[in-house]
This record gives sequence, structure tokens and C-alpha cells, in this order.
Amino acid sequence: MSGTARRARSQPDRGVLVDRLGRLGLIAKGVLYVVVAVLALQAATGSGGQTTGQEGAIQTIARQPLGTVLLVLLAMGLLGYAVWRFAQAAFDTGRESGTKGTVERVSFALRGAFYVTLFLFTVRVLTGGGGGGGQDAGGLLGLPLGRWLVGLAGLVAIGVGLYQGYKAARRDFLKHLDTARMSASQRRWAERLGILGLAARMVVFVLIGWFLVRAAVQFDPAQPVGLDAALGELATGPGGVWALGIVAAGLLAYGVFCIAVLARFGRLRSMD
Repeated sequence: MSGTARRARSQPDRGVLVDRLGRLGLIAKGVLYVVVAVLALQAATGSGGQTTGQEGAIQTIARQPLGTVLLVLLAMGLLGYAVWRFAQAAFDTGRESGTKGTVERVSFALRGAFYVTLFLFTVRVLTGGGGGGGQDAGGLLGLPLGRWLVGLAGLVAIGVGLYQGYKAARRDFLKHLDTARMSASQRRWAERLGILGLAARMVVFVLIGWFLVRAAVQFDPAQPVGLDAALGELATGPGGVWALGIVAAGLLAYGVFCIAVLARFGRLRSMD
């Protein structure tokens, strides 16, 4: 077999592998959102629970029966998600050109890096290393030009949040689904879950961005900036537990959307 033929054969093989890793990763991502949402709903209804982020969800899973097995599966999924996003950044260069394409690929790489950190955190929990509780702006503020980096990160997070809202309002996420394989009922539920989930993500990303901008302006290294901080702010802000409960329900919808819709029907090679 010639070298050209071998390359032509390996290209789809690589695509199929990355596709499968991406679907496994979407399930892992969805599981974390479901756990975060359930804990927040319990906190909102006064039946226990807490406002936490993905790391808190990982620690919660570790405490369940068969926690070690669940964490091993979760770690595989998180690594799969990271590989999928890195592959998009490295190889998916034909969708957009110029500045927009560069921004897209940087976004894929950053998301891959974030899920690598979650994978490493899961490994630390598995090996008994534990982990920290929550995120703050201290690490970034300590870097050269750290104040500007934190402020820029906050503006980016706000932009991401607004984009989530745009996708929910325009139902833009439907173009990334293989709707031809879906029944009418599945499509209706996919649309509802997607709208609720992306709207909830809009709220939390805008809050995270606001925390980062505030930390930069006030030069406050202790300012909490993660998902746990966003949910905690909802619980203590206007609307209190009602606001927390509504957003938590939306995050639950997003987790189910990742597991039942994106992982099954998603067009992963076009997904942003």
C-alpha cells in the first residue's frame, strides 16, 4: 500500500476515534453539570446540598458507592473531551479562516486545557491527593500584567455568557444536531433542554465574568471566581433561593442535554 493510500485510510480512523472520545467527554461533562445542579437544587429547597462547581461535583462522586469506579470512568471522559477539543484546535482548520478561525481554534484549545485540569484533579482525588475548594483570582493577579489578564478574562467570560444566551434565543444549537435521526418528540425535548440549559449557562458565565472584572478593578486576589461562586451569589442575591433554584434547574437541563442529546445526536465536527 502506498504512503498516500495509508494516509487516506488513517484520516477517517483518526476522525472516528476523536468522535468517540468527544461523545464520551460530553457524557462526562453532562454528569458533572447534573451533580452540580442536583446539589444546588438541594441547597435551594433546604434539603441539604451545597453550591459547588465541577471540582466539588468530582469530590461528591468520590464519596458515593463505587466512587472509585465512577471516578475512573469520569476521568476517561474528561480526558476524551480534552482530546476532542485539542483535535478541533489542531486539525479543524477548514471551517473558518482569518481572525474568526483563529479565535475559534484558541477557544477550542482553552476548553481542552480546562478539561485537562479537571482530569488531573480527578486523578488527584483517585490517588488520595484531595484537592482545593473553589477558585479565586489570586494566581492570575500574581502574574506580570495580571490585573489586565484578569480583567480580560472577565470580559471574555461575559462574552461567552452572552453568546450562550444568543444560541438559546436563536436556537442556534440545533444546527449541530443530526435532527434527521431524531423523532419529533426527541427534537422538541432537545430544543427545550438546549434553551433552558444555555440560558442558565449565560447567567453563570456572566456572573463569573463580573467577579473577574471586579477582582481586577479592586485588585482582590481572594475574589472567588468559579461556578461555585456564581451559584453562591445567586443564593444570597436578589431572588435568593428562587434564583438559585431556577438556574440550577437550567443547569440540570444542560447536563441532560449533553448526555442524552449532544452525545447521541451531536455533529461533533461542526460543534463550537
